[in-house]
Amino acid sequence: MTKTLLFLATILGLWAEGALACQARITPLELLFAPFMKGPSFIRTNSHGAQFAGRTLLSSGSATVVISTANVTSDSLIFFSMEGNANVGSGTAIRPTEVKTISDGGYFTFGTQDGIAIARDTTLMWEIKKPGSGV
Repeated sequence: MTKTLLFLATILGLWAEGALACQARITPLELLFAPFMKGPSFIRTNSHGAQFAGRTLLSSGSATVVISTANVTSDSLIFFSMEGNANVGSGTAIRPTEVKTISDGGYFTFGTQDGIAIARDTTLMWEIKKPGSGV
């Protein structure tokens, strides 16, 4: 019985790895461990050189913030959102934010679209995805 369960867990793990990486030839940034997946559900946001997700503070009085990571490439897809804060209720609007620059293998920059500094500290949550080969 134990061998059967181990066999089924192995097959399930191989299937999950194949489903993540083989369909579009995407190199997954997540790591598979036994029956558990360490990835989007379990992302460490500590700062390190190969970070692919995190939280960054766009400080009040600033229009841009730089995030250093070797995991970004010129064709990376960067998904981000703002963590809720009290900007709307305080009479100042939340400024539209975008990815301003990407330096291949070095860093990328978030900033307000109009270049005007924000009035309050705003936390940006971001994640990098690498596109497939387009096969």
